[in-house]
Amino acid sequence: MDVIIAIDTESEYLDNTESLLSGAKYNFVKTTEYKKGMDYVKTTPPDLLMIGINKIDKELIETVQFLKKHAHTKNVPILGIYKEQKRADIENGFKLGISAYLVQPLEKHRLLDKVKSLMEISKENQSDKILTRKNHIIIENPMPGLTKIIFKSGIQKYVLPQVKKTFNMEFLRTIEMGQCCIDIRDIPEMTLDEAKVFEKIVALFGVKKVSIIAGKHLGKIISGSDLSDKANLFMSMEDYVVFLKAAKILP
Repeated sequence: MDVIIAIDTESEYLDNTESLLSGAKYNFVKTTEYKKGMDYVKTTPPDLLMIGINKIDKELIETVQFLKKHAHTKNVPILGIYKEQKRADIENGFKLGISAYLVQPLEKHRLLDKVKSLMEISKENQSDKILTRKNHIIIENPMPGLTKIIFKSGIQKYVLPQVKKTFNMEFLRTIEMGQCCIDIRDIPEMTLDEAKVFEKIVALFGVKKVSIIAGKHLGKIISGSDLSDKANLFMSMEDYVVFLKAAKILP
């Protein structure tokens, strides 16, 4: 399901937008705090961002600048929802990085049309990024004894062809004694069939119980596989860090 992260300091506008989108198949994540919105994108890479704009102030500028630089959101369209149609603010919003705009009060059909068109742009940007990517599996060692495996693209089309080469016997031996996590938050979509394929990939690690940082794919993992019994499942990196600290792997 496509993810929309919406930030607006006035909760009634967020509730109204959520209500207008209620019939559409979008996962609508909302917050009235800029900082919390920036935290959300680190955990759940969105397909579209919405920001309520009353005025172009310092906090708004810093938030949009963060979103335009962060790896999860730099190619994601931003829909500005303005409280008033002030030409100067709208022009400054475009300069800042706002992709499109609507003005309150929102009309359902206009909102749905705008969201649909921006979602198409988001998917095109994602496709272009994937096609130019050489490695769909990234391996990092953030600290001794901890291996982080990042799946950057679709499981069946992109990751699976690289699995045999990447997860060879030599690599699997090197991680036997330490902690290992697989981060799949960057994968744009995951089907139930891909969840089954992912379960088979995890099985390559043998009896070792790996950790999986699933983000928005957690539901598909739980419903489409038996990994909830075979792996440690986490929604966010923050949850995984808490686990590592509880296990005294991190101070």
